[in-house]
Amino acid sequence: LTDDAIRALIRRHGLPRFTAKSLTQETDFLGAVRRVRREGYAVSEGETIPGSFSVAAPIVTPDGALTAVLVVSRPLGDLSRSGIKAVAASTVEAAQQLSRRAIETA
Repeated sequence: LTDDAIRALIRRHGLPRFTAKSLTQETDFLGAVRRVRREGYAVSEGETIPGSFSVAAPIVTPDGALTAVLVVSRPLGDLSRSGIKAVAASTVEAAQQLSRRAIETA
């Protein structure tokens, strides 16, 4: 979505606080969205559920349209920065493989 479309969603639904780490300011949220666009995946470290960790990567159609999202979640526990990066890389690779398979079977 464009920044304007995201702003419209925020106006409609707000940015509720679920945990102390929730992004509740529009500028913070848009910054996170821009980072996701650059990196190609999203990471949540307790923003919705305390102590949780998840990474999400897009599954896309041949024309680049979002068709699904692959999400991996687990307790954050003692997961290190390098562990987070490894989970993110594996999730992105799996999502890319699923995207390629969708292209091959289309």
